[in-house]
Amino acid sequence: MNTSLFKSRRFRQGMLSSAVTLLFIAVLVAVNGVTTILSDRYALYMDLTPTKMFTLSQQSKEYISDLEQEVQIYVLNTEENFAAVNEYYTQANEVLRNYQRLNPEKIKLQYVDIVREDPNFVSNFPDLQIGSNSVIVACEDRRQSLSPYDLFNVESSYYGMGGTYITASKAEQTVTSAILRVTSGQTGKAVLLTGHNETELGSLESLLTLNNYTVAQQNLITEDLAADADIAVIAGPKLDYTPEQLQKLDAFLEGGTDRDKTLLYFASPEQPELPNLEAFLAEWGLQLEPGVVYQTDANRAIQSPYFSFVDYINGKASEEGAASNIYASVPYARPMSIAFEKQNNIGTQVLLAFANTAVAQPLDAGADWQPQSAATGRSIPALAMGQRVSYPGETPRYSTVMVCTSTVAVDQALLEQSYFSNSSYFLNVINELARRETTLVLESKSLGGQTLGITLLQVVLISLVLIVVIPLGLLITGITVWLRRRHR
Repeated sequence: MNTSLFKSRRFRQGMLSSAVTLLFIAVLVAVNGVTTILSDRYALYMDLTPTKMFTLSQQSKEYISDLEQEVQIYVLNTEENFAAVNEYYTQANEVLRNYQRLNPEKIKLQYVDIVREDPNFVSNFPDLQIGSNSVIVACEDRRQSLSPYDLFNVESSYYGMGGTYITASKAEQTVTSAILRVTSGQTGKAVLLTGHNETELGSLESLLTLNNYTVAQQNLITEDLAADADIAVIAGPKLDYTPEQLQKLDAFLEGGTDRDKTLLYFASPEQPELPNLEAFLAEWGLQLEPGVVYQTDANRAIQSPYFSFVDYINGKASEEGAASNIYASVPYARPMSIAFEKQNNIGTQVLLAFANTAVAQPLDAGADWQPQSAATGRSIPALAMGQRVSYPGETPRYSTVMVCTSTVAVDQALLEQSYFSNSSYFLNVINELARRETTLVLESKSLGGQTLGITLLQVVLISLVLIVVIPLGLLITGITVWLRRRHR
């Protein structure tokens, strides 16, 4: 046997090179394994999407981190199949994973294949409407199901195919809200009043539902207002109320000794005269007037003089709104004035108002109408309330009638825009009136195209790593190996 081969310089160098290569590969494998384990537990990744699609908001992080009750999240599909439906399901799956990573002791995530592995699983939830790709959030005996229509904003196709498509994800909205609902003892009830050709406010209904309110509809023509409701909503009715129906509103506001009552009225310039209903509002100091609010200052409007910013005036929600430096908007609004400051134990307060450069334009104004002719120098209220306090016991009870001068103020387009504070503002106002403290206002997120949304700093850092650090490291390693071999 030729042992000199094993003692030769070339053999030793070859063995050293092989050892270094194997060691390098072993280190890469180890680093990859450790990184995988840590990322599963601590979410070690960088979200470069423009809207942080795969990252929980700070509100959700704070709420989930402080969670004291154990919550079980069931996804009714295998993880592979659920995430493979499309890019939005991939995002929703990562969001669900993030809840478990954030608080693994309290959040338990389980995927259940109800088609092949456990078709009897659904029998454990006979009270829920569930199917493939549904998500169930449960805590003790409280549970809530989320369908794909709950996880995503879905619109119908207009191309004659009769199908639907996803426009944005609201997975974080609905899952965080479901966790809040099943773990919280705080549940409010809101009633949307119908029967008078009202404007549909599905966006407001969704906002309330997502924030742990039970929302129902009632027709005052055929039934009384639910005694256990906290809030009743009237949205831009086109038909007037009868005296008997107004008595039902009075009974609702005066009834009960254990909770406050609020009537929230949304007006619209498109409404006809409603003498009975408007006289009822005037009794609470809120006088609606015909016309539409026209903003003469272009700096206070967005593209149209009817789409105006408003000022925060009074109330805790207004203080928080002003501190956020984000405007609220009340577009296409109806003029309103305050009939009195205090009368018959009712006090009035303006919460939002248009700048004094806004005027009331008549609906029949012709092309020769001049805004200056309607200027009064006074601010037009955009959101105001009349409130009465009584003492049925030791604790005061408040009856409130609040008027917003626009139904568009709670339109979906405004509530989902982070450029406006409408979503958080109206929810804070409603929660304050219902004496509820927990508020989570989360935005829907759109994948929005194929661009890589990264900041300038991230561009610089990635460029340095790819263009400088990695090539320089390889160059130094090569030179070092070459010098070592040359001097042996």
